Amino acid sequence: MGGREATEIITGMVRERPELIGWDWVQDVRLASGDVDVGDVTRVARAFADAPPGVTFTVFVSTDPNLGTWARAMDFEFVRRRHLCAPTPEAAIALLERHRAGG
Repeated sequence: MGGREATEIITGMVRERPELIGWDWVQDVRLASGDVDVGDVTRVARAFADAPPGVTFTVFVSTDPNLGTWARAMDFEFVRRRHLCAPTPEAAIALLERHRAGG
């Protein structure tokens, strides 16, 4: 799946179910094509602009060593949402639980 398609799916989901903006997300991007650009991120960030109070997290599942830098840069586009990376779904859930617990 490419960036444009993923952007359309995500923005459509939060349009239909705005409560998803306040949820933590785990996104497995290991099979993604990698063609996400700044415009895609900006469109998704706009869809998440009405975030409820409190910090939420998106954890990307990926073994790409450069995705962590991209994820940190995304934090500046989103309201109260932090972006993290983990190599497996299990590690993503553990990372999310640590951050939720304040660790």
